[in-house]
Amino acid sequence: MKRTNEQHKKEWKELYERTKGALKRFGKDDEAGGDYFVINLVPNAKVLMVELHRLHMLRPEIIKSLHHLLAEFPDWWMEVYVLSPEENVVLDPESGLILRRDGIIDALDRSVLPKHYRFVYEGSRPAPKDFKL
Repeated sequence: MKRTNEQHKKEWKELYERTKGALKRFGKDDEAGGDYFVINLVPNAKVLMVELHRLHMLRPEIIKSLHHLLAEFPDWWMEVYVLSPEENVVLDPESGLILRRDGIIDALDRSVLPKHYRFVYEGSRPAPKDFKL
């Protein structure tokens, strides 16, 4: 069954709210200066984008909490990337993590991360060499 635009928006809003709820115990959601920012634009694709502003937000327990949200959203995925000028790290979505119900595509460019933030994520697999979003 093809979903309508209204169904798409409703699903996005539900995933958006759950994502904000899951992350609030780990830091502050703020586009300018928070620990992270859950992008509040409804895309055409079934994707939710999470921009991390502080590297501590890459901790495995945080990524796992986000990944678990997708169990009820089988057609959706999350793009988790880093935009942290203060920590001198910028990773676009293609150099970040793609969370899908069936696992995590790990394209995280660890070469730009301090060693203590080069986590390995349970259930992840490396991105293919020709990986593009």
